[in-house]
Amino acid sequence: MENKSFKVEKSKELFDRAWNTIAGGVNSIARGPHGGVIPGTHPLYFEKGIGSHIWDVDGNEYIDYLIGQGTLLLGYSYPAVNEAIIEQMNKVQHTGMSNELEIKVAEKMVNHMPCAELVMMSNTGTEVCTFATRIARAQTGKMKMIKFEGVYNGWTDMWMVDTLYDPVGVRAPKGGLEHAPLNGVIEPGVPQNVMENMVVLPWNNIQVLETYIERNHHQVAGVILEASGVGGVIMPKKGYLEAVRKLTEQYGILLIVDEVKTGYRLALGGAQEYFNIKGDIATVAKAMANGWPTAAICGKKEYLGPIIDYRMEHNGTLNGHPVVMAACLANLTELEKPETYDHLYNVTGKLTSGWKDTIQDLDIEMQLLGPGANSERPAPMWNYVFTNKREINSARDMKEIPAHPHSKRKEKFVLELVKRGIHNTDHPWALTRSHTEEDINKTLEAIRDVLKLTKSIT
Repeated sequence: MENKSFKVEKSKELFDRAWNTIAGGVNSIARGPHGGVIPGTHPLYFEKGIGSHIWDVDGNEYIDYLIGQGTLLLGYSYPAVNEAIIEQMNKVQHTGMSNELEIKVAEKMVNHMPCAELVMMSNTGTEVCTFATRIARAQTGKMKMIKFEGVYNGWTDMWMVDTLYDPVGVRAPKGGLEHAPLNGVIEPGVPQNVMENMVVLPWNNIQVLETYIERNHHQVAGVILEASGVGGVIMPKKGYLEAVRKLTEQYGILLIVDEVKTGYRLALGGAQEYFNIKGDIATVAKAMANGWPTAAICGKKEYLGPIIDYRMEHNGTLNGHPVVMAACLANLTELEKPETYDHLYNVTGKLTSGWKDTIQDLDIEMQLLGPGANSERPAPMWNYVFTNKREINSARDMKEIPAHPHSKRKEKFVLELVKRGIHNTDHPWALTRSHTEEDINKTLEAIRDVLKLTKSIT
């Protein structure tokens, strides 16, 4: 049932005001008009969150499925995390020196993450992915890195190389050949020479990867991938990850598993546990501290050796921040309770299975993608796409979906759900420990209602 009192005037006023002092009006491009719920106009501004619900400045209440862009795994204002934060703030907020909390967090991560023998804290996913790449180059003496089309590993120069990726639809990425993709720089201001050591290959195509590595392994330091695929939601084909692991081991290439999105979200041991794959190095961020900013690099001692003997610098005034570490420790302690993931898988399964039933009942051209759509183990992260394509196996498949009517249907879907109190954007959907069966039932009712409306768009 649409909320007839839905208003966004205050959000619009704030965005107009932000344009005067904030470049682009937002502090992250993903929050701007292109990634918002009211396409091409303005984002929503939020002021309160409790459990699975958030409230915007206009007083609209939502069941949230963006959930801090996947960072909150327990929910907003989760008591155990809040209590730990307050307790630490009453002791000391920040010293820029070492503290016991960072050791306790690292000890837990070593027990959780399959590849973790050592851990080092940082602040963002971009930082740890970049540092992991530097380690791979330092340890192998080789310079080329392999990444995959359509994947976001960070925003620094080295990652702004791709064949297909065009985050806001205003740039002109270059096309690529199936057997030998032609890279392109996708950000103004990025030097062309960054392409020399960054190789972009299509996801889920083991033949292309195998051919490239066989011919160029003497130059390749590492392969970095999201185990759950492009954007964390285009799943690997059966046997693909195992084949990648075998290739990298065979040729002495480090495998870096980018767990910025998937770490702790898919399982206590992240995507490595979920898919039974073990990297040499892993990067973790978003869900570590239930919405507080932190990240970590973890891996085997032999690969993190340059850090151990101080041959490589990894500095950061805010690394291992005591308040953030308190939040992280409380978060990980809650995640260790068996009932946490039992609940996450249960509510995810109810939502995605009910959603798929609705798609079938209404005969909608739509697919759910990602671990959340896995009926055997529905982990709390997935996305959807309006398409009649039977299979979506790569970013290339996504690019081939016609802009019309499918993109118009998606815009309608997002906005109409928001009007019905279901907050979502163009990001993958995510769930928390705080989402209830009542939330799921209300969401499924709204999805059915809105999907009926999308059928009129032709």
